[in-house]
Amino acid sequence: MRNPSITLACALSLMLSACGGGGGGAGGAQPAPASAAAPLKLTAVTPADGATTGVDAVATASFDAAPAMPTLTAATFSLSSSIGAVDARLALNGSTVSLTPTAPLVWGSRYQLKVSDTVASTAGGKLGASSLTSFDTRMPSWGATAAVDAAAAPVWVGPADDVVMIGSARNGDTVSLWSELRNATTQMVARHYSAASQRWSAAVYIQGNSNWAEGAALSVNGAGNACAIWEEAQDDGRFVVRAARFDAAAGQWSSPLTISNANGPSSRYAKPQVAVGQNGNIIAVWKQYVGGGGGATIDAAYYDAGSQQWTPARPLHGVADTGFPVTAIDPRGNAIVLWSQVVAAPNDYVAHAARYDAGAKAWSTPAIIATTAAGTSFVSKLAFDQAGNAIGVITEYTSPSVALGVVRYSAASNSWSKPQVVDVSTSSSEQLAVDAAGNAMLVWREYNLGRATDTIKSRRYQSSTGTWSELTSIDDRVTSTMPLVVDSAGNFVTAWVGYSETSYALKTMRFNVATGKWDTPTTIAAGAAQLRDPVLTIDQSGQAMLLWPQHSSTGFSDAHIRFSRLTGR
Repeated sequence: MRNPSITLACALSLMLSACGGGGGGAGGAQPAPASAAAPLKLTAVTPADGATTGVDAVATASFDAAPAMPTLTAATFSLSSSIGAVDARLALNGSTVSLTPTAPLVWGSRYQLKVSDTVASTAGGKLGASSLTSFDTRMPSWGATAAVDAAAAPVWVGPADDVVMIGSARNGDTVSLWSELRNATTQMVARHYSAASQRWSAAVYIQGNSNWAEGAALSVNGAGNACAIWEEAQDDGRFVVRAARFDAAAGQWSSPLTISNANGPSSRYAKPQVAVGQNGNIIAVWKQYVGGGGGATIDAAYYDAGSQQWTPARPLHGVADTGFPVTAIDPRGNAIVLWSQVVAAPNDYVAHAARYDAGAKAWSTPAIIATTAAGTSFVSKLAFDQAGNAIGVITEYTSPSVALGVVRYSAASNSWSKPQVVDVSTSSSEQLAVDAAGNAMLVWREYNLGRATDTIKSRRYQSSTGTWSELTSIDDRVTSTMPLVVDSAGNFVTAWVGYSETSYALKTMRFNVATGKWDTPTTIAAGAAQLRDPVLTIDQSGQAMLLWPQHSSTGFSDAHIRFSRLTGR
């Protein structure tokens, strides 16, 4: 059977042709214009504008007609945090389109849902106006404190910094490391926290021997793979730098390896540092003393995850009077090392840098990154962003002032900026954290001689403007280091121990990127017994883990390692 609509159209065409006398003359009838498609209307979005949700929220937009899939792109329909787009899967179901994040959102963060006016229906009608709505995820809170192992005997903790070390995977699984006095020798002990079971593992003594160990460092990447390095005594009294790797998938530590020169001078007091990259590559650095006279080199060893081999230790420069190094590794496995060494003019310590190119498997020639005319300059911190740009923290001493400054490395130009002063003060305990977009936070404490207190200061760097802004300061009598971490939405968390004549108080505070301010500090633990240097780590959803040694008295006595978690509800 023929299509009746086609038949009717043909009949109408013949009739019009006959009436018009043969066609397209000036007096003939013109065809009617096609009607324009009706504009597309946005009828609802979820979460609603101004809503508060959990971190499992799915963003949706509903229309009065089915939108055309080709008009739905990352530019026309997107979910973003304060530092960039959220990775999400787009799906279309009838007239509703959804974005399902591939990872949990971040607790205590603000998100924006954008629907562009270029979204069109399948009939071609465009959205009349763009829509921009926002919603917040619920604020996280700190839980009760507890001992990592309440049944274990207290451990002896000495006066050195970096008593406890910690790092976590994206999913919140955590690796911790500290030294424990055991059988009249200090041993490196690791414990692992499972975010799924919310339990700590039994202690794992990772050395494989009973030699004296100290000066440890730990790094953990997003997959939960870790590397611990430490200084270990040998039978002849010398110390070497040893390393062990933790395989998160297998849940096991590797057998330790000596990564310094086993037959060279002692590596004690080398202050080794380590960083594990996203691809599993590792950079380890330390100060290697070279006999008498105070001479030393900054030595480095690099672990290639592909070949599963460490490179032999190598000096990054000639023998000189040097400070201690800091290091970091970018997502592609490229590494930077910063240190200070004495140069001929001005015959003082000056900050240097060297970069390891993972592709070329080669080190750059060391370069001076501070102004020699400024006098002495020491390095303290270094961190990368996702693009491979880096920020380093340096302190320049020019009588009579002391300047806290930063230098920035550009991956695009492979060059360093000139030092930029962010504060003129006597700073200590500087901490730096950089988010994925290159925004940074710098936190430190400054002692107030007249008041016998400290001022906790901070500066925030915004990569979009290239400027550092001053944030509100807090007065406290700080007796500890001040760890600093950043989550994947750009919020920062720090912690410290304050003292008020008769008692100690462990405090934390969180920088909310949505408001641009530090929240009011929260007290986690307090009492007359001494609390020591806290450590922090944070997972991809903004849940943090805080560890600290809590002594049984006011001196450097036995202590339990305690913890508290910042979690969402």
